[in-house]
Amino acid sequence: MGERLKITKVEDLPDVCSPQVVADFLGLSRDTVYELCQLSIDHGGLPSYTIGASRKIDLDDLLKWKENQKNKQLRKSN
Repeated sequence: MGERLKITKVEDLPDVCSPQVVADFLGLSRDTVYELCQLSIDHGGLPSYTIGASRKIDLDDLLKWKENQKNKQLRKSN
């Protein structure tokens, strides 16, 4: 069995991502992504939902969340 290919470019991400895909893209552990999904959106949580037992993150939500996190850091440093 070969190694899993990690997605590192936005244009290669699927419209609906698994926590592992998000983890690979952001350079985080899968556990960290699950923890972010458990947080409320007001506290920096990553918007997600479940289908059966699978957690899913919409690409649009991921990109908005990422931009929001970046903007929070920029505001803190100013």
